Amino acid sequence: MMSEKNSSISGVGTIASGEYGQIHLSGSGTITGDVVCEGLQTSGSSHAKGKVECRGAVVTSGAFHGEGDVKAVEVHTSGSSHFGGNLTVEKRIKTSGSTRVEGNLEVESAETSGSLSVGGNLNASKLHTSGKLEVGKDCAAEEFSSSGRLDIGGLLNAGTVEIELSSTADSMVREIGGEKITVIWKPALSLLNRIFGANRNTMLETEVIEGDEVKLEQTRVKVVRGRDVTIGAGCYAKLVEYSGVLRVADGATVEQQVKVD
Repeated sequence: MMSEKNSSISGVGTIASGEYGQIHLSGSGTITGDVVCEGLQTSGSSHAKGKVECRGAVVTSGAFHGEGDVKAVEVHTSGSSHFGGNLTVEKRIKTSGSTRVEGNLEVESAETSGSLSVGGNLNASKLHTSGKLEVGKDCAAEEFSSSGRLDIGGLLNAGTVEIELSSTADSMVREIGGEKITVIWKPALSLLNRIFGANRNTMLETEVIEGDEVKLEQTRVKVVRGRDVTIGAGCYAKLVEYSGVLRVADGATVEQQVKVD
């Protein structure tokens, strides 16, 4: 049965392994072992050396470093947060600042800004990211939308994929698969972004795109497979295989196109 005791550290101190109600760490606090808690809130510089199982929300600000796996109902991060193992979130994660997950990230709904980096796989039902998203392996979602920079080392697979290219740097995804895939380029509107080059034509680099309905802008791809395919402005495709309709914009390049049954 869950203990009702709460634990709070302000300044420098440690919390031993065990079961707790609410844990509050401010200043420089360390959790020395595995804990089960109702909620974890940190600010300043905090460190969790063991596993954390939270039956409520993990809320971090400042600098947080967790060495073990973390499980929670919700996670909210700001500042610099580092998870050394796997991060499993039952409902929602919302991140800002810099967040790094060394292992896998499993979550129902994710909303990220700033920088989110996942060393393993990222699995979500809904995923919306702005800023920068890095995934070392595969990224899977029912709904995926991005308005920043992407660097995904494996397969991005979702029912709907919406990618808006508006960063100063190119995006890279090894493979993309889904029912409806849309990549658009949106020029930066602010004066500072235009002055410092954010208005240049950034690109999405990928090897394979495969979906039912595919619409692309500013994309360099080796192979596109789909039913209805639009190769829009700024695109280069080495091979396009389609079964329905193919549209190629003026200025786009398709080296080889094949209509399949």
